[in-house]
Amino acid sequence: METTQNTETNFRNEWTDKAYKVFAGRPVTDDQITTIETIKTQAAMLWDTLDKITSENADAGRLVSLAKTELEKSVMWATKAISRQ
Repeated sequence: METTQNTETNFRNEWTDKAYKVFAGRPVTDDQITTIETIKTQAAMLWDTLDKITSENADAGRLVSLAKTELEKSVMWATKAISRQ
């Protein structure tokens, strides 16, 4: 299980400087980048919390998997909304 710090680092490492500057063909401002990073950091913290639920209760695995899928969708749509501002 990754720590929150490692998860945050992984989220940040997925995006290169080029990807930060252009998102879906649109220029992205520094403020938008900061907001996206904040959302991804908070999502990483929630992801770690969900991992703790599965480690404590193996029967909750399917429900946690569904929650993680919805979390990924939330981050995706939030990022898209921010990039369109």
